[in-house]
Amino acid sequence: DNTHQRLIDTGLFGAVTITHADQLEKDNKLPLEIVVTESKHRSIGAGISYATVDGAGAFFSWEHRNLASMGQKLLFSINVAKIYSEGLARYSIPDVIFRDQSYVADGLFTREDFQVYNARSYAVSNRFELEFWESYFLSVGAGYSYTNVTQSISDGRFSLAYFPVFFRYRLVDSFIDSRRGIVLDYGVTPFSSVAHAPSQFTKQMITVKGFLPLTKNKSWVVATRLRIGSIIGASLNNIPFTQRFLGGSDENLRGYAYKTVSTTDAAGDPTGGRSAIFGNMELRFHLTDSIGLVPFFDIGQATKNSIPNFGGKWLKSAGIGLRYFLFFGPLRLDVGF
Repeated sequence: DNTHQRLIDTGLFGAVTITHADQLEKDNKLPLEIVVTESKHRSIGAGISYATVDGAGAFFSWEHRNLASMGQKLLFSINVAKIYSEGLARYSIPDVIFRDQSYVADGLFTREDFQVYNARSYAVSNRFELEFWESYFLSVGAGYSYTNVTQSISDGRFSLAYFPVFFRYRLVDSFIDSRRGIVLDYGVTPFSSVAHAPSQFTKQMITVKGFLPLTKNKSWVVATRLRIGSIIGASLNNIPFTQRFLGGSDENLRGYAYKTVSTTDAAGDPTGGRSAIFGNMELRFHLTDSIGLVPFFDIGQATKNSIPNFGGKWLKSAGIGLRYFLFFGPLRLDVGF
């Protein structure tokens, strides 16, 4: 079973069939016969989107999954919308040193034209990724980014070297539509100024997700998520707006304007935060096999302090979501207040 799944996960085969003999050989080994059907190594993807905050958008990607005949992948993708655009080039090598350990190199451009700030960012990075014991994932890397922030209360140019470390523990029944289990994510990234404004800081984020079925057939599920973030080592003005914590999105405080939730200055403009706490609770239930409803409640805050202030002002939003389940995953529509 593991061999079958590993061959499928390479993306190089459309079908894999493994059969075995009826009896062991003299040395107690079981002969296996593996028959594979090779798939096309190149693929293109395209899509369109619409969001009330962002208008219409478009997406395009091209990928080669066997660039040098050993499963190396080369990906180009572009996502263009009104307030956010992204261009990505990625090269990855699987099992580069040992099994289940990959090397990934990225080149990334982002354009952010949000209500609180505008930014243009360029970044190059590389990292090693390791999956182990089925439920664990670790990533360690290094990168460089240049960011130009405008139309904000603290504009500036930032040239930063950064060293991200990310860890995940995941034990769930489904990666697409989880109904039982837990996911724990922890990321820590030290940043150090290379040019422009001197700045050294460390950003951390921990996320815990839980899924608890209320019925035996898992048609009623309580889903919770808690995110706690902190930035230490620099004043707020020496941290680019792109790295500050802001609530108001499809993940945090869905009832508020997009990326505007934080403490404000004397003029009432959001400053972004050096710490944040965001909590979500959803009751997910199916009306039919393909249609579900999701009442939700969000709570959170983002503050100037580097340590979360549990006694500060808490913002809350509530709403309801509609889910339509297709064979590849759910389509979502959420409305919050």
